Amino acid sequence: MKIVTDNGVQDFEVLDRIEERRLASPEVREQMDRDAGEGQLLTDQGEPLDPATEKRVRTRLLDRYGHIPPAPTFAEYGRAARDTPRWLIPDLWPWDTIPMLSGNHKAGKTTVVADLVASLVVPGRKFLDRFGPADWGGEEPDVFLINAETPEQAMLDALYTAGVEDDSHLVVNDLEVSGGAHRFDVTVPENYDFWGERLVYCVSCDGSDDSPPGVVIVDGMTAILGGSTDRYAEWYAAFRRLMREVGVPHALCTGHTTMSGTHSMGGVEALGGPDGLWTYASMDPDNPTSRRYFQVQPRLGGAVVPRTEVQMVEGRLTAAAESSSPESTPHEVETIDRCAEVLQRLTDAGPEGLTSSELTGGGEEGQSRRKARDELAHEGLIVSRREGRRTLWSLPEQ
Repeated sequence: MKIVTDNGVQDFEVLDRIEERRLASPEVREQMDRDAGEGQLLTDQGEPLDPATEKRVRTRLLDRYGHIPPAPTFAEYGRAARDTPRWLIPDLWPWDTIPMLSGNHKAGKTTVVADLVASLVVPGRKFLDRFGPADWGGEEPDVFLINAETPEQAMLDALYTAGVEDDSHLVVNDLEVSGGAHRFDVTVPENYDFWGERLVYCVSCDGSDDSPPGVVIVDGMTAILGGSTDRYAEWYAAFRRLMREVGVPHALCTGHTTMSGTHSMGGVEALGGPDGLWTYASMDPDNPTSRRYFQVQPRLGGAVVPRTEVQMVEGRLTAAAESSSPESTPHEVETIDRCAEVLQRLTDAGPEGLTSSELTGGGEEGQSRRKARDELAHEGLIVSRREGRRTLWSLPEQ
């Protein structure tokens, strides 16, 4: 290939010139970059390059992506893979992953977070008295908990109750004290940069002794976003990028599910990002004594945890020894079934939707469908619109 500059015509090979640039002094590199950006690029035969090829060659000559390691061959990929999967918490939390814990309103997610923290920092402690204990690979436990909205004393009491001790390797950052939950909205560049500094401990701070925490847990994604659950996916993507940039290997955030406790808020986009979806939900959010269940839907390579009942046993959250799905009360079954029925009717109806009477019908069944309709509308899973005197219901995507 040839390049035409003010100094004449030079023959070169792309890879040789890239290597030459990397070894050059700053002054020479600056001139090479000027030539690569402004010089005329020709084929070996002296013909101009087509626009797409010219753009690609200039990018390579400027070595803009040289800092990104090349993708390995399959043989290299296989050699780098571990013989056996590594877990932070065996059969629950795979090593180097960032799952999300969701639950319906007032299910007790913060109590679960406190139990999770205890299982990470207290030697021999199991999460929900079933999973673990944590395996730090010989390193000291190191957890940074970001508390978005729970009052300071309430969080402290929850951690003590879960078994966390004063000398545990744990930092708790209460956002209410630091200016408000919105301070951890890392989709805002200023917040992103602030936490990029705050999460990394250093002495000389020249990059040689940076020490990020081993685990970062963020409790209260909904509060951080000001109640805007439709921004879950955007926030998680920024949070994941921040964790990778500062070198945090494990992290977890908590958010809300629909009132029925079946899916995370934020739509399909929010379900696709996390390295596993943990759910802790109450069968009836309006009943403080309703049954609670924990389950995990992992990414490929993780462990499936079917719906498992969790009870408070002698002051500790305790998951059943075997995953099971105990029979729900008639009210709980009816609520879930009616929600599914309403959604199916609107799916079948398509974009035209259904009137209120067409959707719910009459009688006792119609009354239960209306309750399900109102619950789904509150969660944003169905929408209504006015056409004349009629109210038509449909799915948001329709």
